[in-house]
Amino acid sequence: MSKLKHGQLEHVPENGLGVDISHGGIGLITDCSLEEGNLLKLYFPVAEAKINLPVYAQVVWVMPARGKFRAGLCFWDKPAWKKSHRSASRQ
Repeated sequence: MSKLKHGQLEHVPENGLGVDISHGGIGLITDCSLEEGNLLKLYFPVAEAKINLPVYAQVVWVMPARGKFRAGLCFWDKPAWKKSHRSASRQ
């Protein structure tokens, strides 16, 4: 995954388990501590095509879960991600 931090996209070499996926978001269980408001670029494996599909999401909530973290993410579309990234870069 990658996350936007101080206007810069930072690669975070962490894996997570997606749970409770819907059209608007996904739950994520991970060892990585996330913060509410973090913008993430996740990579979903597509086995048939042997590629990883980039998916953009924002952390809505985080809570500890059995020695890991569980987060609720809201999907973003790429134009919104780019707009947010440009705004953060100007600050």
